[in-house]
Amino acid sequence: HFSASIAAMQPPAAAVTAAFEEIERWDRILSSYKEESEASRMNRQAGSAPFPCSESLWEAVTLSLEMARRSGGVFDPTLTRDGFSRVRLDPLKRSVTFEQKGLKLDFGGIGKGLALDHAARRLRRRSVAAALLNFGGHIYALGAPAGKAAWTVESAAGPIPIKDASISTSGDSERPGHIVSPFTGRPV
Repeated sequence: HFSASIAAMQPPAAAVTAAFEEIERWDRILSSYKEESEASRMNRQAGSAPFPCSESLWEAVTLSLEMARRSGGVFDPTLTRDGFSRVRLDPLKRSVTFEQKGLKLDFGGIGKGLALDHAARRLRRRSVAAALLNFGGHIYALGAPAGKAAWTVESAAGPIPIKDASISTSGDSERPGHIVSPFTGRPV
């Protein structure tokens, strides 16, 4: 879903197209559902040998592992307890190696956010002043609507004003059991 207040040099359609192309690009890189995605290839190969990453995959890997470290493992992109500690990075070669066969990185926890951040950058480069991007529970508010201080996003907790930021929600009403504790491996 996309709505925008546009002050652009290019036609709005070009800016919207560029944003959606960026989201599709990130999907091609990070999707664990596509065999040919770069993340899927990494997950198949990094347990046997270092896997050289594109700049974008490297960004996703390093950000995921940083969040795992900062959260003390509450967020773990390997979906296993302390699995993130068994991922080795070589910044000089921009490569990833898993110390354990079968280990995988899942970008479901940050993939939408990365895609939306980069889509918003594309919109800014095309002089888009305000847009609200909704990517299935993950929302990015670029600027604010004309005459307002922020976008208002409705949530179960009430309205939330956001500007030049993003917010994400998750629950189990549509897909029970998909939020898993990295400590127990069981749904929470």
